[in-house]
Formats: sequence, C-alpha cells, structure tokens
Amino acid sequence: MSATGMQRTPGSPSPGAVPAAPRRALRLGAFASPETMTLLVLLAVLVVLSIATTDNFLDVDNLRAIVRAAALTAIVAIGLTFVTLSGNFFSLSLGQTAAACGVVFAMMLRDGWPAGLALLVVLALAVAIGCAQGVVVAAGANPIIVTLGAGGALAGLTGIIAGGKGIATGSTSLDWLGDSRPLGFPIPTYAFVVIAILAVVFLARHRAGRALMLVGSNRLTAAATGLSFRRATVLAFSISAACCAVVAVLTVTQFNRADGGQFDDLTFDALAAVLVGGAALQGGEGSPAGTALGALFIATLANFMVLHDYSYGVRLTIQGVVVVLAVTAFHIMRQRRNAR
Repeated sequence: MSATGMQRTPGSPSPGAVPAAPRRALRLGAFASPETMTLLVLLAVLVVLSIATTDNFLDVDNLRAIVRAAALTAIVAIGLTFVTLSGNFFSLSLGQTAAACGVVFAMMLRDGWPAGLALLVVLALAVAIGCAQGVVVAAGANPIIVTLGAGGALAGLTGIIAGGKGIATGSTSLDWLGDSRPLGFPIPTYAFVVIAILAVVFLARHRAGRALMLVGSNRLTAAATGLSFRRATVLAFSISAACCAVVAVLTVTQFNRADGGQFDDLTFDALAAVLVGGAALQGGEGSPAGTALGALFIATLANFMVLHDYSYGVRLTIQGVVVVLAVTAFHIMRQRRNAR
C-alpha cells in the first residue's frame, strides 16, 4: 500500500507514463504510415508529370523556388501539426501571428536593436501569443473560434503598430539569412530540415511529445494515466506560434521589410500541407514527416499550375479540391485500417 493509500496493480502504467504501444506506433507512424507512403507516390507522379509537360521545370532557379516555398510553408505546417495532433483541430491565426512577429522584428531592426536581442524578443512574443490561445482553448473554448478571434485581434494590432504601412529595415547584420545559399540552397531550406528533424525526435523520443500524441488520440486514456490536456494544448499552440516567428524572421531578412499583409495565404497553405500530409483532424494521428511531404506536394503543385499559366482562381480551386480529396481518402484508409 502506498503512502496515499492507493495500491497500483503490478504491470499497470504509473501516473504520467506513456504506454509502450503508443511509443512504438509513434516511431513507425513518423516515417512509414500508409498516408505518408501514398503521398510520396503521388508526389513522384506529380514530379514526373511536371517534367514531361513543362520545359523549364528542372531549371535550377525553378527548383530553388519550389524548395523555398515548400520550406517556409512546411515550417509553419509542422508547428500546426502539433496543434492537430493534440486534438485541437487547427489554428486560424497563423498568418496574423507571423505578420505581427514580422512587423515587430522589422521595427526593432530599423531602430537599431541588436540582432540577437531582436530575435529573442520576437520568439518570446510568439510563444506568449501561442500560450495565451492555448490557455483559452484548454479551458474548454472552441479552438476555431479562439484562433479566428485571435487572428482578427492580431491583424488589428499589427495595423495599428505599423500605421498601415510597410516597415523597411535597411541593411542589417542578419541579411545573410535572406541572401546566403550554402551548397546552392537558401537558408530557409536548412531551417526547415532542422525543425523537421527536431519535431520528429521530440514526438517519438521525448516524454512531452509522446504525451501530446496520446492526449490527442484518446483524452480519457491520457487523463487516466495522469497526462494533462491543458499542458499538451498550451505546448502545442506555443510551438506553432514559435514556428510562425521563425518564418517571419526568415522572410523579413530576405526582403528587408515587413507589412501586415505579408502572410495572408500562410494559414491556408499550412493547413493544406497538414491535411494533405495525412494528419487526422480528430488528433493523435499524423507526423511532421507527412506534413513536410504535404508542403512539398502543395508547393510543387502550385509551381506546376503557375508554369502552365493557370489563373489564381483556378489554382485556388484545384488546391482546395486536392485538400478535400486527400482528407476523404485518408479518412477512408483509417476507417478500413481500424476495422481490421
């Protein structure tokens, strides 16, 4: 009998422990889920089709453009994956969070703040924004309503701070982040690879990452083992907002400016990457690896349509249809797998 008067059944998990079966599932699901493998095949088909029908698809500048677009979207989408995995659907304030961070960062650089201090302030601001939303959602509020409202508030505050104008930074010590191309690839590519690896390792190996997955897959089981839905939710939203800050910094240093409308398409692109990447909206299923492939697929598809001179309306329609088809197909795949 323990000091509290409660006796634990031999072999049962202790409070706060993550069961072994979910741990194994996490390791396998990050790399070889049916959804990820299916998307990999579809991406290969899209690449072959692009090469066969587009003269300049394999041009170095075009490939760099695809990789950069995919990297920036993937960084934010990987952060959003944490929100989805935790069972909180998704966030609708990603673009506004990135815009707010970008404007604040550009203003600090313009006013002569040390680059390192400016980076720390922006990351702290992003984590505070994400943490605030996570606390409200964890208290029982609808994540869609909370993040939609937060996005509107952030857009308004960003407009007030910037005065409705773009903020030019001038030349700074961080220009290399936007200009450098080690081994021919822009810095955002390396940032994406590092963040993707860290995300996979965190979810598969770290207790907090495994707990976040378990909370998303079965909240009652998680509560029975002493895992906190509140802690997982705040962590997920904080990580998501921090990824937005990273993209804001990379974008500002490339263009040496920021404005409130700089990331208007970011939320939809990131959400599309997460859904096409195979994450389940109900939570607990998906992986950063799948999301990364989803971002690459979306960027390649967008590039294919641009090279074929499709209008913006047509491109948006096709991208929306692809997302719907992917969500439907992956849902059917999960139903059949769970029925076995």
